[in-house]
Amino acid sequence: MRLLLPCLLLILAPGIVLAETVRPLIDPAGKCGVHAAPAITKPYPHLRWSGPCRDGLADGEGVAEFAAMATAKPNKIWRGHFRGGYFVGDTPLAARVEPLGRQNAFVQLPSYPAAEGSAWIHVRVRSDGGPLPRCGEGAAEIAIEAPAGLAVADEKRLRGMMLQAASAYRAVCSSPIVQRFAVVAAGRRAALGIGSFGGATEAIARAEMLAGKDDLRDFRNIATGESDSSRQAQHYEDKRKERIEESRTAWRDFTRANRVELWVTPRQLETNPFRYEGRTVAFPARFLRMISANVALVRDDRWGEVLVLGVPNDLLQDKSTAVFAGRSIGRRTLPNSRFEVSAIEAVGWRLCRRSGCGDLLEWMDEETKPFPWGEDQSAFR
Repeated sequence: MRLLLPCLLLILAPGIVLAETVRPLIDPAGKCGVHAAPAITKPYPHLRWSGPCRDGLADGEGVAEFAAMATAKPNKIWRGHFRGGYFVGDTPLAARVEPLGRQNAFVQLPSYPAAEGSAWIHVRVRSDGGPLPRCGEGAAEIAIEAPAGLAVADEKRLRGMMLQAASAYRAVCSSPIVQRFAVVAAGRRAALGIGSFGGATEAIARAEMLAGKDDLRDFRNIATGESDSSRQAQHYEDKRKERIEESRTAWRDFTRANRVELWVTPRQLETNPFRYEGRTVAFPARFLRMISANVALVRDDRWGEVLVLGVPNDLLQDKSTAVFAGRSIGRRTLPNSRFEVSAIEAVGWRLCRRSGCGDLLEWMDEETKPFPWGEDQSAFR
């Protein structure tokens, strides 16, 4: 069964009230109105309009004069083109302009396909009396009023509607600014006038397009809960789980291939090598230096040093980390020194591909109990 657009209820955040419809200032002589910000209408509440009027609103080329008193000289004068009661500047505007509430308005994108509903640029009336910013300012906020019967789960169509709105916007607005899209149910675009466009509660889907780009990003279907970010998070989580499982498999393969009896730390070997003497142990360590052609000195971060006998002289480089497996042989004296360190005769090794030898050991971080280094590990094999 197709999931159709629900009748949406408007939920207001604390402290936010419904926006009142903008009421234009009316010229008492011509009965024609002009929209202006309160910064103009409050100090200069008397309007004189000279020009064409349509449906009770200034529409066409004309002059709007604002004065503090009906008989006083004008304090503010707008000369130019008007559309739907809004001052639009020196260039005429053919698109529909509708009040949205407070100091907000919608400018329709005329080339948007009717089969996909309608698209509108959300603009704000300038308090300084400048022309209506017909293409938006800072970022273009584009509301798409969906056609009746749209399936809210149809993500492909929702994305297509946004891309069509982007194309319609660029046909009339050349400025390469960020475009933000919000799809709302049929007849509900006025809901976007509450608070800010980005905080509207009734959007079905959202996305944005960066300046100079042709693809959507941060798409979010609010009606179904699907989003690019949730998919990306799921993708990362799936990759993480895959990586964890690969590390567990690599650890088990290394353990079995080298017949490792116990995983230990270099510090444990250094502290008491005789506990593990004669047993095959394995451990991760960082390379320090070659002692001879086939003997390497390695260590861990707790200053546990181990001599590894029988490694190739070209295996380890500066700052190499690796896992080693070998038979513990107690202690050996370092050449030209009186210091003794623990030692193993190597039977296997593997260079680490990730920090901390995560390609073999990362799975240990997922275990509910700490890995028992140097103790019984049969439960983990």
